[in-house]
Amino acid sequence: MKQIAPRIYVTPQMPTVLQDCLLTCLTTAQKRVEQFFGTQQAKPVIIAGHNIETIRYFGAPNARTGLTHLAITGAYIVLEPEGINSDVLAHELCHAELLERIGWCSRTFQLPAWFDEGLAMLVDYRFPHAEEEWHILTHNGTYAPDLQSLSTNREFFSNPHHTYLNYLTARHEVKQWYQERGQAGLLAFCRCMAAGNSFKYCYCQK
Repeated sequence: MKQIAPRIYVTPQMPTVLQDCLLTCLTTAQKRVEQFFGTQQAKPVIIAGHNIETIRYFGAPNARTGLTHLAITGAYIVLEPEGINSDVLAHELCHAELLERIGWCSRTFQLPAWFDEGLAMLVDYRFPHAEEEWHILTHNGTYAPDLQSLSTNREFFSNPHHTYLNYLTARHEVKQWYQERGQAGLLAFCRCMAAGNSFKYCYCQK
């Protein structure tokens, strides 16, 4: 891998224009996450490839676009060329930021997948009609997936045919929560989780 900036690595075969795009898109995504949280505290390592093999090697065999490894040592974002855009980067940076703020133990053992993904969807602008789609696909919530069934990554991503609806459902729930509490409520939630409290307790606090 070739380092093109602090904590940013790309495959040597990546065209210069794509490297420049990565740096530009990253700046935009960082500003978006910073505005959402107030500040950006996480400093994830970013690994990007010129083809899909990079994300399969550093990420997961069936991974596409982008993913984030959330480790005790911090976050590691892996991207394929299609993931080199501001939306995917903002989405993955949000995962990294939440990890940084609440800690690895709380993130691993307390945080449900639907909250992690739902929050990341709020800074990911690829789906401008997400709310309308959720209402249509679930008949205004009647057939929405039960959030309790989306608590783990395995449950959230177990069925590829349901994953998009899971994302929409998570976004719908977290968007309502965020609209009620705002940035101050999000930061209070992060502090509450970092203190070792349960997700349910922190999520329901006002």
